[in-house]
Amino acid sequence: MTTPRYTVPGLKPDAASEVIGLLQDRLNALNDLALTLKHVHWNVIGPHFIAVHTMLDPQVDGVREMVDDVAERIATLGGSPSAPPVRWWPPARGRTTPSAVTTRSPTSARSTSSTRA
Repeated sequence: MTTPRYTVPGLKPDAASEVIGLLQDRLNALNDLALTLKHVHWNVIGPHFIAVHTMLDPQVDGVREMVDDVAERIATLGGSPSAPPVRWWPPARGRTTPSAVTTRSPTSARSTSSTRA
């Protein structure tokens, strides 16, 4: 983490840098949570489908508001919030997809859809 060139009055740049690093960790966690909740929303099944499905969108919206607040706080402290998308397919050498997310190659998706017809 680089030391910001400016920060809020009364906060030393080294302290701001430490807070920015902690907030960046929270930003990453909140973005992961929002995507995980959306994944659950898209894939919920069973007898409580409607209740769970409709409950999740407001949760995602709340997490996304937190993401925005944290990113703006990072910028206020003189940092630059970072949340670049991660490319998961094809997996990079040595990296595996998260266990909670099943990823199919375009080839397997085509073969699956053609067997349903």
